Amino acid sequence: MTGRGWSGWGCGLVVVSGLGACAIDPEVPVEHGTDVQAVVGAASIDLISPATCVLINGKLRQCAVAPQTVALPALETAVPLRTVVRRIRSGNCSTQYPLAVHVRVDDAPEVKLSYLSESQVVLRRPGGAISSSFGIRDGSSWTPFLAIDGSCRVSLVVDSNEVDVDTVEQAQALLAAIDQELAAARTDVRNYEALLALQAAYTFTRAVASSFHAELTSDTMQALRQAAIDAAPAMEEAAMGCGDALSEPQRDTLFQLYVSLVALGDPQSWQHPDGSPRTLADFYGEGAAEVLAQLEQLAANASPDLETEFRVGLEAAAAEVVRLEQRRALAVQQLEPWLGGAP
Repeated sequence: MTGRGWSGWGCGLVVVSGLGACAIDPEVPVEHGTDVQAVVGAASIDLISPATCVLINGKLRQCAVAPQTVALPALETAVPLRTVVRRIRSGNCSTQYPLAVHVRVDDAPEVKLSYLSESQVVLRRPGGAISSSFGIRDGSSWTPFLAIDGSCRVSLVVDSNEVDVDTVEQAQALLAAIDQELAAARTDVRNYEALLALQAAYTFTRAVASSFHAELTSDTMQALRQAAIDAAPAMEEAAMGCGDALSEPQRDTLFQLYVSLVALGDPQSWQHPDGSPRTLADFYGEGAAEVLAQLEQLAANASPDLETEFRVGLEAAAAEVVRLEQRRALAVQQLEPWLGGAP
């Protein structure tokens, strides 16, 4: 390909970095529409120059803006990004034709840039996501008929995936949003740790309560309660009577036993009118029974069990904290020009 192509080389993509400039070998032809892998930096694309037009009698004519798709550098980001297409113009570029190009990143909608009257256009992917490719095509049917002064030079500089921030306030807001997510993730970790501790305590106390309940509502215990009630009159008479059959110490011991039997309670207090034992929920009361029912429902719905479910949640929350801490560190690095390396 001769006479038409990318700026500075008469062929393909020019990539400018902080260490210098790289380019496709000018001896290797590049066909229109060929994808080119960028390195790092800004791509410079000729629109009007001897590389894209034919110089005839001091005029640039028969110009062509070939469709191109350029692969952009792969990178990681913690903040929204944008791609800025800036126009560079010099010389006498006066013309009556409405010249324009259509530009886009990835599969986002095209944006029209009238490059003689507009100095730049900003391209963004949804959510400020990384762009992996940049595309350009001619946006004017007048380009082939252009006859413009030979001194005219128009090119585009494509700064891909730069941080989408213009002010200190914007940078602070981005970092604050990450801090808010990080605080929420750390709260999740603490909540899951508390849930695991509470679940363990609940399991233990529930087991103890169930064991006591089984013992206290057994047939043997109910029979003992009834026997204590039946024996109470006789024990009272023996302990508090006036006879000489028992010594005073024996009376005191019998009296203590009589008083202790009261603690066994009435068998009717431990069973329903139909004779069935009262449940733990019956003894807790209406409010506590509702809480107990909710806990039992949680346990029933857990997969495979509450402890495992809480532990998996804790591991996920802890992993999210690590991810967000790494994201914050990268954000501080990316926002350093505005925040000066915030802590």
